[in-house]
This record gives sequence, structure tokens and C-alpha cells, in this order.
Amino acid sequence: MAGNEDKPTLANPMPSFANPFRPQLQHRTVDTKPFSFESRTKDMMQHREQLLNDVIEEEQKVTFAITNNNTTTLIILLIFLFC
Repeated sequence: MAGNEDKPTLANPMPSFANPFRPQLQHRTVDTKPFSFESRTKDMMQHREQLLNDVIEEEQKVTFAITNNNTTTLIILLIFLFC
């Protein structure tokens, strides 16, 4: 910082309170539009129904596999499902 010793530190100039700062704002109005969550709700319900159908199909596959195999496979599947 040896090079800055030659220059004096200048402060910001004093503001003029006779002429206060008043920005020129553009006054805009916002038009409100009606909205609804109806389409979003329908999409969510369809998605949930699809997920439920997928889970039901998986369970049917598991029950079919259980009925076609012996009891040891049944025990292994039950342990796998509930752990």
C-alpha cells in the first residue's frame, strides 16, 4: 500500500437537500385473469390412478408367483416385500 500514500482519500460529495431525489415512476396496472386448478387436479388424479393400477398389477404378479411356487418361495417373497 505504499503507492496509495500519495493520493488523498476523497469522500462522496454532500447531497443537495434543496432538490430531493424523486424518481419518475411509470404507474402501471395489472389486469387480473381468472384461474383454476381444475386441469392440474385432473392431471394429478390421472397420474395417481395410473400409479395405483401399476401397484395393483405388481401385487397380482406377486400373488400369481406365490400360488405357482412352493412354500419356501412364499416365505422368501414375503420377507422381501416387508423388509
